[in-house]
Amino acid sequence: MNNKKKSAPVRRSRFRSILGLIGGIIGLWFGFAILNLTGDMPDLGGGEKALRIVFGIVWFTFWVGAMVYNVLNLYSYSQSKNKETQPAGGTIAEAAPGDGQAVRAGFETKLRGLESLRKDGFVSEEEYQRKREELMREKW
Repeated sequence: MNNKKKSAPVRRSRFRSILGLIGGIIGLWFGFAILNLTGDMPDLGGGEKALRIVFGIVWFTFWVGAMVYNVLNLYSYSQSKNKETQPAGGTIAEAAPGDGQAVRAGFETKLRGLESLRKDGFVSEEEYQRKREELMREKW
């Protein structure tokens, strides 16, 4: 059985995503410049026009794809930042410090979660009793 923890996917840093986006814009511009410079050249009968078309399709597909990747990466940063600013319990009432109901709800959640772990066999009876005593000693 594989006991390795699955790690979160590694993302590029926000700064690198911005640099990648700028690089994508420069790459697109460079492709336009190359196609524009070679556009005035006469066709020598060896398929140069077809080669230019293939080059343009591949070049622009690559750079547009790179730009989309970087924009999506930046968007995921903004989404994760929004999640971090929201309270862990999902509601403001549960996150309010000094609120007796929120503390009681947190205590009940912990106790029910511990009971569930014991029933599912994830913790032994001894571990369950020890942790339950810890929870009961907490101020609730």
